[in-house]
Amino acid sequence: MSLRLPADVADHLAALSALTGQSKTFCATEAIVEHIDDLEDGVMPTTVVRLGSRRDVYRR
Repeated sequence: MSLRLPADVADHLAALSALTGQSKTFCATEAIVEHIDDLEDGVMPTTVVRLGSRRDVYRR
């Protein structure tokens, strides 16, 4: 996957990377994962996903 970020977002990401000592990829991945989790919590109801007879996984 490749993303083309607006200049101000890219600058913000670079500053955050420098401040934390983490790579820009790490910072961007963390932000995306957190945002997806927030979207799922607010939009998707909790459901049970059946994975054969071995176990059930609860998803949002």
